[in-house]
Amino acid sequence: MLVEATADAALLQQLDTELKCQVQPENFREVLLRVCDLLLDHHGGPVQYLQSELGAEPNAAWTAFAADLERRFPRRPDLTYVDGLQYPAGCQGQASAIKVSLWQLGWHPDCSSKPPTFKPAARKLVDEFLTHSFITASDNLLLYQSESYPGRMENQQGAPIFFTHYVKGAARASTILMLAHVLVCKMDLDVASLNPRLYDSMLAVFCKESDIPTDAVAIALENATLSARGDIRKQHDVITWLSKLLILKGKGLSPTEVLQRWNESATREAAVVGNKRTGLLLLLKLPTESAQLLLKHSSTFGNDSAFSNEVFAHKRLHPGYTPRGMPRQWQTRMTVTVDGFNLFVQYVHASQARKIKDNRKNWDKSALEETLSMAQLLTSLMVEIQNQHAVHKDLLLEKVIHPFLDFDPNFELELQSALSECKAEFQPADISKFKDVVAVALANRDSKMTAIGQGPRITAGELEKQAFEVMLASAEHDVQSYRAWRTKCLDRDSAQYFQQLQHTARRQKQAKEIAASVTAAGPTWQIQLDIFKKLDTANFAIVTAIADKIQRLHQLSDRESIHCIAFLNWSAPAIFSAQTQKAQAGLCGGIVNGLGRSIGVCLSPIHFYKRGSLHKAEQNCLTLLTNSALNTDTRFAVAYASKTDEREKRPMLHPGFILFPGGTDESAAHKVLWQIWRTSGLLSKGAITDVSMNPSQQMHVIEDMRDDALPDSSDTATHLSQVEKAVQIGEDAARKVLQAALPQGLSRAAILVVDLSSHTLELAKACYKERVAKTQQTPIYYLGMAESESELEWQRHHLESWLSEGYIDGSIGLPPGAPSLMPKELPSDVVTALPPKPDLNTLAWSAKKDEVAGLPTLKTPDKILQAWHDHAVYGSRFQEWLTQSRAAIPLDLSESASTKASSSSNKRGAPGTSESLEPPPKVLKSTTKEEDAAAAAAAASIPVTISGSGTKGKSSGGGKLVIAVGKRVFIVNEGSADLLLQPGSTLAGYYKGKFVALKSGQEEARLADVPFTLTDSTDSVLHENKIQSVGQVVAQKRALTPLSASVCYHELVDQPNAEDAKHFILTLKSPIAFRPENAPTTEDKKDKDGCYTLPQTSMAGCLDTLAWETKHTSITWAVKWQARGLQPVRPVVVVTRKLTVKAGQAVELVK
Repeated sequence: MLVEATADAALLQQLDTELKCQVQPENFREVLLRVCDLLLDHHGGPVQYLQSELGAEPNAAWTAFAADLERRFPRRPDLTYVDGLQYPAGCQGQASAIKVSLWQLGWHPDCSSKPPTFKPAARKLVDEFLTHSFITASDNLLLYQSESYPGRMENQQGAPIFFTHYVKGAARASTILMLAHVLVCKMDLDVASLNPRLYDSMLAVFCKESDIPTDAVAIALENATLSARGDIRKQHDVITWLSKLLILKGKGLSPTEVLQRWNESATREAAVVGNKRTGLLLLLKLPTESAQLLLKHSSTFGNDSAFSNEVFAHKRLHPGYTPRGMPRQWQTRMTVTVDGFNLFVQYVHASQARKIKDNRKNWDKSALEETLSMAQLLTSLMVEIQNQHAVHKDLLLEKVIHPFLDFDPNFELELQSALSECKAEFQPADISKFKDVVAVALANRDSKMTAIGQGPRITAGELEKQAFEVMLASAEHDVQSYRAWRTKCLDRDSAQYFQQLQHTARRQKQAKEIAASVTAAGPTWQIQLDIFKKLDTANFAIVTAIADKIQRLHQLSDRESIHCIAFLNWSAPAIFSAQTQKAQAGLCGGIVNGLGRSIGVCLSPIHFYKRGSLHKAEQNCLTLLTNSALNTDTRFAVAYASKTDEREKRPMLHPGFILFPGGTDESAAHKVLWQIWRTSGLLSKGAITDVSMNPSQQMHVIEDMRDDALPDSSDTATHLSQVEKAVQIGEDAARKVLQAALPQGLSRAAILVVDLSSHTLELAKACYKERVAKTQQTPIYYLGMAESESELEWQRHHLESWLSEGYIDGSIGLPPGAPSLMPKELPSDVVTALPPKPDLNTLAWSAKKDEVAGLPTLKTPDKILQAWHDHAVYGSRFQEWLTQSRAAIPLDLSESASTKASSSSNKRGAPGTSESLEPPPKVLKSTTKEEDAAAAAAAASIPVTISGSGTKGKSSGGGKLVIAVGKRVFIVNEGSADLLLQPGSTLAGYYKGKFVALKSGQEEARLADVPFTLTDSTDSVLHENKIQSVGQVVAQKRALTPLSASVCYHELVDQPNAEDAKHFILTLKSPIAFRPENAPTTEDKKDKDGCYTLPQTSMAGCLDTLAWETKHTSITWAVKWQARGLQPVRPVVVVTRKLTVKAGQAVELVK
C-alpha cells in the first residue's frame, strides 16, 4: 500500500543515518538499540531480517556469514565445543551444559515449533543483551536432537552450520544472530573493545539437550509450558497458539488433539479452554492470507494488540457470518467474506499504528463489529460497482481503499449512515467515493469514444475508420457488460445452490435429531438397543430396568401391567454362536417366567447348513428352550403369499412356537396368562397368512463401521448367504407377526417387545410403525439385544438412517410429540431474483438461451455483420474480434450450439436442471475422434498369448480382447461387420481379489494393485451399471441427505470454481487397494491354436495397472452406497473414447 511504502522509505532513510553514526563505548547501547528498532520495524522480526539479508534457504551467503562469525567470535580455548550434529551422551536433563558457537545456532523457521519472534519480544531481548550481555551459562538454551536438518550446509572444515533445533531458546538465538549480523556485517564494529562483556558472552553459547520425546507435538507443548513460566516471552496468547498450530497442522497433526494434550498437563491459567479455545478453533478455519494479517498485527504491536484473546470467540467477527433483521439484499451484502475480513484487519492495524503507544489497547467487541460492518459493506460495494461498470482495481485502491485506511471521517460517516438505514433502493453510487469512481470510469469511456470520433479533417476513409472504431468499442462495451451481468447471475445461482444445500443439510440434521430422540430418554423415546452381557443376571437386569422406566413413564401400578413379548428368530440358528444361543434362551426363559404377564414367540429353523439335518437343528432349539423352563407345546405358522422368484429356496410355510412358562397348564398363573393372550391372533387363529416374502434386494449386510475398515465385498450386487436369507424375514412379515402377537382390549397397560435376535432390526421397524400408526391403544416399546459391539454399532447407525431418511421422503411418520420437519424447498422470500439485464448499445438480445446456464444470450445484428464482416479493410479485424467474443460469451449461438456451454464463460447449470446436479465425467471429456492410437492391422497377424471371450459393441458384430507377445493389447474384430465401442463401455474386468490397506510400514503396494484414489468431482466411476462422474453420484445423494454424502477413505471439501459451482476435491485419508488374484490358466482353457482363453471379466489382472491407461481406455472404479458412504466395489477397464474396429481388423491400445 502507498501509505506503508512512504513510511518504509522514511524509515530506511533514518536507518541509513543511524548506521553512519560514530559509535563509542558510551553510546554503543543507544545507537544499537535505535538501529535494531528501525530494522525490526522494517522487517518485522529477527528471522525476517536474516532471511532478507541472507536468503530464506541455505546458500553461499549463509556460509559467508558463518565464516565471519567464526572469525570475529573465536572459540574459547578452555571450553570443549560440539562440532557434529549428534550431541554427546550425558548432556540431557540436569547434566553438564554443551557448548556451541554462534555460527552453529539454527535460525531457520523449521528449527522451532513456535513462529518467528515478534517485534515486541525481540526489542526486549536486544535491550537485554546490550544491557546485561547474552547470558546462557546460567540460563541454557534447551535443544533437541532433530532427525531433519533444513538445508544442511557445512563450513570449510566440514562442520555443520546453523543446525541447532530448540525446545526453548529460538527467540534468543535468532535475536543474537541478528545483533551479530548488524555488528559484523552492517556496521563492522569492534565489539571486543566497545562492549567487552557482550563480546565475551558471544564466544560460547551454553545449551542442554531436552529429555522429552522428540515428536513435534511433545516439543511444541514443552515450549508452551516453558513460555508460560517465562518473563520476556509470556505464556501463549491466541495468536501465538494460532501460529504454532498452523505449523503443526502443516505437519499433518490434529489441532484439537494437540490442545487436548496441552490442557491435560497445563495449569488452569495456561490451559486453552472456554472462549480462548473457541476463538482459536475459529481462527484455524481462516485462509492463510487472513491468518498472516493477524500474525503481522500481533508481531507489530505485541501486548498492545487491538484484539484480545476473548474477542475471537465471537462468530460474527469471522467469515461466513450473516447478520439478521435486515432486507435480503443487505443480508447478502453484509455476509462476511474473506476479502471483507482482510480489509477489516488492515483497517484495525492502520488505526492502531496511528495511535501513540500509551493509547494502544484492546478494542471492545462492539467497536470491532462496527469496523467489520464498514469493511464488509465497502468490499461488497466494490464488487457491485465492478459488476456494473468497467472499473480497474487500481482506481478502487486509490479512490476507496486508501481513504478508508487513512481514516477519512466523512467517508466513514457515509458508510455508517448507509448501514443504519439499510434502504432497499440503496446503490453504490450513493456513496460519494463510489460516485467519483463511476464518474471517472464513465469519463474514461466517453473520452475514448470521443477521441475515436474527433479529428481536424475527416476524409471519407477516416470517417469510415472512425465509424468502425466507434462500433467496435461500443460492441466491446456490450460484451463486457454482458459478462459482468452473466457472472452476477451465475454467482447468484452458485449462492442459491449452496443455500439450498445448507437448507437440505439442516433438514436432514433435524430429521436425525428426531430419529435420535426415538432411542434417547425423552417424550418420544420408544426404542432401545443393547448388547448381550456375559452373565444372565446382567441381561435380565437390562430388561427390568426398561420395564421400570416404562412403569414410571406411564405411572402404572406395577410390573404386572407391562406385557412383554420375548421374540426369538431362530430361522437359521447357525448365524448365532452357541454361547449367544444359550444367552438368548436363558433371557427368554427369565422374561417369560419372571417378568409380569409375558410370553415368548420363536420362529423355528428353516435352514441348516447340512442337508437332511434340519430336524436336528429344531431339536437343539427345543432342548435349549426346555432347559430354560419354557413350554413349547403351542405352535403357529407364517404362510407366505408367493415366492420371490422360481429359484427361491425358502419354504412357503414358516413354523414357530408360542412360549409359555414351564409347568402345568392348570396353574392359576397360567390361566390368567392365557386369558390375557388368547385374544391375540397367534392363539386365536394359529396362522398368519398373506405375508410377503422378503426379496433379497431389500436385505441388508451388517458392515464394519470403522472409518478405515476395508470393503466387505468386491461384488456390485449384494449376494447374501442362504443363512441370511432365512433370518431376514422382512418388515412386512415382522409387522404381521407382531400384530398377531398383540393382545386386544388392554387398559392401563404397556407392551414391551424384547428382540433377542435383533440382527437387522426388522422387528424394531415393525414396532415403530405400529406405534406411529396408532392401531393399538396400548403403547409399544422395543428392546433389541445385539450379539456383538460391531453389530450394535451398525444397528444404531442403520436405525438412525432408516428413520431420518423415512422422515425426509415421507415414507415414515414422525413420532408423536415430535416437531414437523422444515419444508423441502427454500422459502420464496429467501431466493434472490436475477439481476436486471444491462442496456446494450450495438449488440442485441437473442431469443436463444444457453441451456447449460439457462440464461439469455446475445447476437450480432445483421446490419453489423453485413457492414463489417467481409469489409475489404476492416473485415479481418472484425472477424478476429467476433471470434474472440464468441469464445468469451454465448454470442450468435446456432440451434445446436445453444445447448452447449460457452468455452470460456462460467459453465454452471441453472438450479433444478440435470446439468446443475451432474457435472460431466472427467475421463469422458476426450475428443470424439475415433481410433488414432495405432493403425489397424489384420486380425490374423496378431501373435496371441491370451485371448478373451466376446467383446460386444453397439453395432452389429462382435470382437474379442487379445493380449499379445510383449504385453501388447489388441481389440480384434473377427466378425463381418464393423465393431463400435462407445465411451463408457466396459472392456475388461478383474478376477477374484481382496482389498488391502496400504498403511505405512504394514503393507507394500504391488504393481498389480489398483489403488482406490479419487481427486475431485469430475473423476468417473461406475455406479448402478452406468458411467458417471463422482460429482453426479454425490449430487444425487445430496439432493435428499447431504450429510450422508461422503466418499469412503477420502475427505470431501467443496471447492466451487468458475465452471462448476458444485465442484469439490477429495483428499485421501486411508489408502486402500484392490489386489487381484491371477485368473487360472489351465490346459483345458487353450483354444485350437494353443493360446489360453479367459473370460473378458478376468483379463484386466493379466497386466499391470498402468497397462490399461491408454488413449482409449482407463481403469474406473465401480462404487455403491453403503452405511459409511460411497464405497469401492471393484475396478473395471472402460472405454473412454469412441472406437471403431473394422471387420477382420485389430486395433492396438497404446498410450
